[in-house]
Parts: sequence; C-alpha cells; structure tokens
Amino acid sequence: MTWLTLAGGLVFLGAGAESLVRGSVGLGKHCGLSPLIMGLTLVAFGTSSPELVASLQAAFRGVDGVAIGNVVGSNIMNIWLILGVVALMGGLSIQRATLLRDGGYVVLATLGLTTLMFMFGEITRLSGLIMFMFLVAYLIWVYRISLKEPLVVTSEIASTPAMPVWLGLVFVVLGLVGLILGAKLLVDAAVFMAASWGVSDAVIGLTVVAVGTSLPELAASAAAAMKKEADMALGSILGSNLFNILAILGITSMVMPLSIPEQIIQFDGFVMMAAVVSLFIWGGLQGRLGRFEGALYLAFLAVYIWALIPTTL
Repeated sequence: MTWLTLAGGLVFLGAGAESLVRGSVGLGKHCGLSPLIMGLTLVAFGTSSPELVASLQAAFRGVDGVAIGNVVGSNIMNIWLILGVVALMGGLSIQRATLLRDGGYVVLATLGLTTLMFMFGEITRLSGLIMFMFLVAYLIWVYRISLKEPLVVTSEIASTPAMPVWLGLVFVVLGLVGLILGAKLLVDAAVFMAASWGVSDAVIGLTVVAVGTSLPELAASAAAAMKKEADMALGSILGSNLFNILAILGITSMVMPLSIPEQIIQFDGFVMMAAVVSLFIWGGLQGRLGRFEGALYLAFLAVYIWALIPTTL
C-alpha cells in the first residue's frame, strides 16, 4: 500500500507539473512573451515544481530531513545516476564552454550550501532570500548571454499552442491541484517508510524521494542524448541542480526555516560536492563521458547508497 501511495504521488506530481507548464506557456504565448523569457521562467520553474511542492509539504509537516534530503539527493542522482545512465547509453560529449559557464554557478551554489550547512546547521529565511536573489541574478545573466546566441526553443514551448486565458487558467489550476495532492501522497509515503524501516526521514528523502523526483530529468536527458543533443542534456542537469539549491531550498526556507539533520551536514553535503567535482574532473578534462565513466558514476552511487545504511541504523 505504501508503494502504491508513493507511485500515486509521483504520478500526480508529474502530471501536475506537465499541466502547469502547458498552461503557463499557453498563457505566455497568448500574452506575447518571447520563447527565451518563457524558457528561463515558466518552463524552468514549472519543471522544478514537483521538488518545490514536495519540499514545502515536507517542511510544513515538520520533516525537514525529507525537504533537504530531496534536494541534496536529487543533485547527487542528477550527476551519478542520470549522467551515468546517459553515458552508458553511448557516451556524452561535453562542451567545456557550457560546463564552465553553467557548471561554475553550480559549483558556487553547492559550495555555498555545503558551507552554510556545516557552519550554521540551518537555513534561515534570510539565507533563503539570499539564495533566491542569487538565482534572479543568474537568470538575468543567462538572459543577457542568450540574446547573443542562436535561439533554442525547448520542446515544451514548441509543442504548446497559445491558449485562451480561461483554458490556460484551467491547466494551471489543475496542475497546482495535482502538485499539492502528489506532494501530500509522496510525503505521507516517505514518513511511513522511515518509521516502518527504522531509518531517518533524511535517508528516505535522499534516496526514495530523490530518485522519484529525478525521473523526469532522467527521461528528458536520455531523450536528448538519443537525439544527439548532449549539450542540452548537460544543460538540463546543471540547471536542475542550480534550481534545486537556489529556488527550491531558497523558497522553502523563506516560507519555513529548515533545520538540517546532522547526517546531511557531516556526510551527504560533502558527497553532493564530490559529485559536482567528479563531473568537472572527467567531463571537463576529457570533454566526454564514456561508458567507463558512466559505469564509474553508477558505482559511486551504489557505494554512497550502501554507506547510508550504517550511518542511520
């Protein structure tokens, strides 16, 4: 029954995010917004909405371990699981310019979060506001850079027609309802699993919840890799990691300050940093992630998950 609740939560989250993105993009086209603006705002926030609503729901329930574990775990999964699987599928060419441009911000955000956790053990409303301000600054910077580059229209924007206001609002409202219901089911399942398995809620957030909310990124990155759009796959992962820290933790902590579990401070935060560093070591130096690197990433992930067991029992 718990697994059905978990699966139902993930289905509602995915469907809700899809409806929210379609409705908001349809309204954006109706209002004449440019594809670039919609991609940086409506699509970016819409595709990250499952993690955001799940973290908010967990924070309101008082299970901060799920809220923070979801973000930290997702960032680890994005690199070692998703890029590992994509590399195993046939290799992933990496543009050093993309890695340095977007990856540099990811390194700074990850280092900042790890330092914040280690020094203070909590994320206050002020810290959340600062995170969100850094995100706004990043989006402005990307917007200015993108004006000088060829326009890339994402599939979400290309496949969504302009909608009348009433229809766009229906999609948005249905999306929000799906997200709220899905987040409740997901957090309910996570809390029950933690209690019945005898592990902390942080572990469930770092593993079960993180994997579940990372599935859309896995599907999108695999599809991009199969279309030989490796740069888009890498950009999607880096963007997701940055949004997870600056938007999801930033917004969640502005609404409800978060206490960081000791386990995440002492162990998982540094693993998250190691995952980012590993991307720069192999991807940056070689300009490519081959099948060997993909297998290595998955091995790193397996060791990490195995290491979670003795730290929580």
